[in-house]
Amino acid sequence: MKKVACVFYLLPLLLVAQEISVNGNRGMFKVQYAQPHNMGMFSFHMAPTARWENYDVTVQSETTTDRRFFFDAPVGLSYAIIDYLEIRTHVTPFVKYYEANDYPVQRGDPSPVIGFRTVQVGAKIGYPFVVDEETPLVYAVGIDAFVDFGLWLSSGEQDKDRALYADTFDGVAPNFPPHIPHDPDIGFAGLFDFKVGPFATHLNAGYFVPGIEKNPGYVAPADIRERPDYLIHGGGIELIPAEAARILFEAYGMYDMDASEESLWVTPGLRFGSGTISFDLGCELGIVNPTSDDVWYKPFLNFSAGVDLVPEVR
Repeated sequence: MKKVACVFYLLPLLLVAQEISVNGNRGMFKVQYAQPHNMGMFSFHMAPTARWENYDVTVQSETTTDRRFFFDAPVGLSYAIIDYLEIRTHVTPFVKYYEANDYPVQRGDPSPVIGFRTVQVGAKIGYPFVVDEETPLVYAVGIDAFVDFGLWLSSGEQDKDRALYADTFDGVAPNFPPHIPHDPDIGFAGLFDFKVGPFATHLNAGYFVPGIEKNPGYVAPADIRERPDYLIHGGGIELIPAEAARILFEAYGMYDMDASEESLWVTPGLRFGSGTISFDLGCELGIVNPTSDDVWYKPFLNFSAGVDLVPEVR
């Protein structure tokens, strides 16, 4: 089954814009910078993603194609308490719904499921070492850590989720993957930056410990996973021909410690703007996936925005 994702990372207009990663705090796309924002920088990020899957079904002896839609909209805040410490939080609302094709007969669509997938809180400590301000030649080291809470659906949304997972509608079973809450996930990573002239590179390496999945009461035991620990690793390079334009290339991977399998995504992209404006264009490519032979891709736009709450400390 071919899967397509269209993604738009959209932010409302604030006073200042900054380079905010998808998970919050200063960074590329998934890769975090080691150097935090300056003290007082308060940022808002919103990264909605829309994905759909074609789903071939048989209705009255005719083959037709329905669609399964998945929509996430992570929304979060980041704040630099001091020059060397950033904190962040974000919540991920989601919607999933089934669209029935009206050929060969008109069918109604099941009720969509609306809820909150996770809440994440995190922090980053980093320190830059300026070797030469004019070149510039700078490197930085840091540590990032987060806790991810897997949320439960309300009772009404659980009923809808169970229906999309296990029921049939007009003889068709949507077979949606169920929403499964979990105990807190914990992750941490070491961070490294190096910048010389118009070139910068960023490295992340760490460990991810997942929480235990909790059965909401309607999921088959075979669909409750015992999620493995992962080694997380990522790296990115930036070419900076001008302050207002950057060429970015990022690779991000997770190594399954139990199965000894690697998953890897690469993301080429462009970033436009200076320290006050940031607008990204990119496409994430899933090039290593142990569970599928399909080439998975996710084009996106990314705006990030914030405001300096204590400009007098500059």
